[in-house]
Amino acid sequence: MTMVTADLLKWFEEIMNRKPEPLFADSGPLSAHSRELLTDMGSAIEAAFPPGHRILREWGDIQNAGAEEMGAARKNTAMWAAARGVFASAYSQLRHGRIESFVDSIRVGAEDDLLDQADALSASGHLVAATVLAGGALEVHLRRLCEKNNLAVTAPPSIAKYDQAIAQARNNGLTIYEKADGSQVTGWGQRRNDAAHQPDQFKQSGEEVRLMVAGVRAFIARVK
Repeated sequence: MTMVTADLLKWFEEIMNRKPEPLFADSGPLSAHSRELLTDMGSAIEAAFPPGHRILREWGDIQNAGAEEMGAARKNTAMWAAARGVFASAYSQLRHGRIESFVDSIRVGAEDDLLDQADALSASGHLVAATVLAGGALEVHLRRLCEKNNLAVTAPPSIAKYDQAIAQARNNGLTIYEKADGSQVTGWGQRRNDAAHQPDQFKQSGEEVRLMVAGVRAFIARVK
């Protein structure tokens, strides 16, 4: 998602509080105001839900049905009821955290894939590539931790900047992970940078890279 959940909820609620009647007639073209409302509903749904989600598919079906009937008499009341139903379901799923759980499951799968590839590369002696992939999985996870806790990170983002934001939050009373974990994250981030930017000078052994991959995997599983 491109917006934090609190912002999305506020957007959904603002749209839900807008009254469509008498914008919709039983037949005939939709008014400009009606189309604006439907467009805003669609924009909010697309911002909240990942590609392929059922809510997006159902919203697309509503839009496609409307396009097929363009220029002819239509049952706008039925179309509106369907749109409101899908939008209400989207809001409910967002409010109860189901979207975050769904997105988290996708993210975890992506991180696992990166770490599995890192394991395979490490075993075959491709230590630079394995280190870069393990660091990539770590960076994705740190970004998610910062987003989940609404932590600001200065551009361009990096493992070090995510870790700094989390350390600042810890100093302010919000512990996402302990200081000792931060020291480990810093070390992994440095190894990743060395591998990515100075591959010819990369000095880590196969065992050290294997331990890094295993350590990142354990950290991701523990710190959520």
